[in-house]
Amino acid sequence: MQKAEGRRQKALRFFLPSAFCLLHLSVLANDLSVDHRSIHLEESLTIIVSLEDDFATVDSINVPVKNLTLDSAPSISSQFSWINGTVVRRKVFRFTAHGEQVGPALVGPLVVVGGHGNREVLAPVSLQVVPDEASATNDPLTILRELEATGREPFFVTAEADRTTAYVGEEIVVTWYLYNAASVQRWQVSRVPKLADFWSEEIDARNEPPATVIVGTQPMERVVLRRVAIFPLHAG
Repeated sequence: MQKAEGRRQKALRFFLPSAFCLLHLSVLANDLSVDHRSIHLEESLTIIVSLEDDFATVDSINVPVKNLTLDSAPSISSQFSWINGTVVRRKVFRFTAHGEQVGPALVGPLVVVGGHGNREVLAPVSLQVVPDEASATNDPLTILRELEATGREPFFVTAEADRTTAYVGEEIVVTWYLYNAASVQRWQVSRVPKLADFWSEEIDARNEPPATVIVGTQPMERVVLRRVAIFPLHAG
């Protein structure tokens, strides 16, 4: 009985370190992943590429994407771990991207080549770009409800025109408003809509103070972003 118990404990001592090593091997494998498998058309996506040991010596990688646009160069972080007397090096690349149009999208496959010529293919990741109902309306309450339903910050822009019909050459004044009930302190306008079918004249609205409005039951700050007088160039 004592011999049998001794063999069982010896086997257990052998199994546990082996399981521990297997766990670390699975965690520290090269990996390609995304933070969401479904994104709205105006939503950002994070693409994460994790490389270890010999592969962690690469300085840059190019991630192939379909129906997505990479926003900028990746952020890069390096990590070092001491596992079973061995130094394990790890490098993580994080890209941000956004969808180009509604439909399926793809990240990868990604071919990575290590410092000694080792080559590995990371499997592609599929995702879906879905329509954003908030971008299909200018009604602040509808937009706010959509953002709340999808767990997004109450921070959005609407456009309001002083008329919906006009003759060719007749003036229409359009104002863009920023609604904000989020913890956003600093922001900037990165691009403005093109008005190819209109002659346009900017109207200075920089001195208009912010206003507090109630959208549904939510108090929000409303700021004038831009005001333009537009004149239709043709009928239609």
